[in-house]
Amino acid sequence: LLCPAGRVHHSAAVVGNQMFVHGGFDGVEHLNDLWALDLEAWRWSRVSTVGPMPPPSSEHAWTQIGNSLVRSGDTHPSQQVQVHALDLDTLCWREVQGPPSPMQRSSHTAIALGPCLALIGGWEGKTVATDVMTCNIETGEWSKATVDEDRGDIIPRASRSCAESCGSFVAFGYAIPVFVPPE
Repeated sequence: LLCPAGRVHHSAAVVGNQMFVHGGFDGVEHLNDLWALDLEAWRWSRVSTVGPMPPPSSEHAWTQIGNSLVRSGDTHPSQQVQVHALDLDTLCWREVQGPPSPMQRSSHTAIALGPCLALIGGWEGKTVATDVMTCNIETGEWSKATVDEDRGDIIPRASRSCAESCGSFVAFGYAIPVFVPPE
C-alpha cells in the first residue's frame, strides 16, 4: 500500500476531490515531499513536480490561491519568510519573487484574500506575532493588514486554525508562548 510516511507539522489542503499533503517532520528529518489523497477512491499517490522545489520544511502554511497552492514560512523562524507557489495545472513550483519579507514566521496561519496571502500570527524567532501580514503572490509585495479593532484584538497566536468568511477571518486555538523554540 502506497502512502506517505508518518509526520507532524506538515500542511494539507483539499482541492476538488484531492487532499494534498506537503512537508513536515518524520522524527528524523524535515520533508519536502508532496502527496495527494483521492477522496473518492481513498488512494494515495506521490505527486511529481517540476521547477525549483522549496526546501524541506515543517511548521509552514499551505493555502490555495486561484489555481495554485501557496506555501509560506519555514521551520526556522530566524529566516525571512519564503513563499512558493505550485501551479495545479502544470505541477510546476515557482518562488514568489519580490522585496524581502519584513518578518520571520513559522507555525502561522495563512489564508487567501484575493490574490494575496495573509499570514496571521506565528513564531517570529523568540516571540509570537500579533500582526497580519499580506503578500501579493503576483508582485511579491508585502504589507501589514489593518485589523478591525471592534472585532477583537489579535493576541499572540501560533499553531492554530483559521477560516475566511465574507471578507473576514476567524481564528481558533493558540499556543501560549511559554518556551522559546530552538534556533
